[in-house]
Amino acid sequence: MKIGNYIVSDKIGTGGNGVVYKARHSVTGQVVALKVLDKQVDSRRVRNEVRVQASLSHPSIAILLDLLMDKGKQVLVMEYIEGENLQKYLSGRSLSDRQKRALFSKILEPVAYLHQKNIIHRDIKPENIIVQKDGNIKLLDFGIAQGISTPKLTKAGHLVGTIRYAAPERLKGINVKQSDIWSLGAIYYEMLSGERLIHHQNTDLNIKMLNDEHRLFAKLDAIQPFDRAIIKKCLRKDPKKRFQSVEEIKRSLKRTDNSSDYSISKQIPMPGWNKKWLLLPVMFLLAFLIWKFTSQSTPGDTKGPTAIEFKFYPPEAVLTLDDGRTIKNGDKIRGNYGQEMYGWLSAPGYHKDYIVASFNKVKKFERLEYTLKRK
Repeated sequence: MKIGNYIVSDKIGTGGNGVVYKARHSVTGQVVALKVLDKQVDSRRVRNEVRVQASLSHPSIAILLDLLMDKGKQVLVMEYIEGENLQKYLSGRSLSDRQKRALFSKILEPVAYLHQKNIIHRDIKPENIIVQKDGNIKLLDFGIAQGISTPKLTKAGHLVGTIRYAAPERLKGINVKQSDIWSLGAIYYEMLSGERLIHHQNTDLNIKMLNDEHRLFAKLDAIQPFDRAIIKKCLRKDPKKRFQSVEEIKRSLKRTDNSSDYSISKQIPMPGWNKKWLLLPVMFLLAFLIWKFTSQSTPGDTKGPTAIEFKFYPPEAVLTLDDGRTIKNGDKIRGNYGQEMYGWLSAPGYHKDYIVASFNKVKKFERLEYTLKRK
């Protein structure tokens, strides 16, 4: 089969708006992907996709080469990318959480670039993310992307895109950059848990789930605390309560990955005694403490009070919790075994950081230290 000057070799896939083929230019030999759109596809939407994608230049975004007409159908000529979509890539491999974090970091890069150019993708999902053989990724499909000059093409009350990865406000026709951040949170959850955040076939059930923040958050219990905090911040129902930029996610993710055990606690160094002589009594003391506190309460026991002292660097930093409380340097907070607190640590002249503070499950008291980076 021939389309324009391209000789088709393989069918790559079929989507809701058309078919994608692998093809080769009959003269130059260049291998490309041809996206042949159905005749009923709105030409205004296609022109918008072409304008948006032609304005982009990023190593993790697929390149648009040309727009053709063939037998009355619009054809997008794209660079051909060898690899698997994110869903297939993850299902065929056993990756550690650290490897998944590294992959998610790569996914954040093109989205951050789009937002810097005031473009909202609006259809970020595993099928639109290709993982190449070298481990790098490509973001695809700008068919419903919204830029500054994008005309209003969607009727009020209608949703374009994939509902499983659509933020709640998009059901009302509201599109903001934080809508993409919600989609990223849903994808990160899927990467870590191996299952979709929203998986119903029934559209009404999906809509109900999207609007039920409590039910969504209940699915996060099996995720590591730091990752859970990131996902939870992405998935807040109110866009203003989510991460306000992809850069904020990247900083929080970097903090997570820099921790060897993914704990929010910083160890307090022991005095420089001769540890060889102290090893035996320390072991006995540790065993006694573990026995004492675990016999008195279990993790999450609301009857077992414990306390945290916070040390911030710089000292003027303030931790603002999601529930509105503020914590200053040196403050001591009482809580219950296993309880968690989430919030933003900030100070003038420093990058703010989203953190999780967990009350220790076996200690009566613990000091937690946090350091912000200068801008």
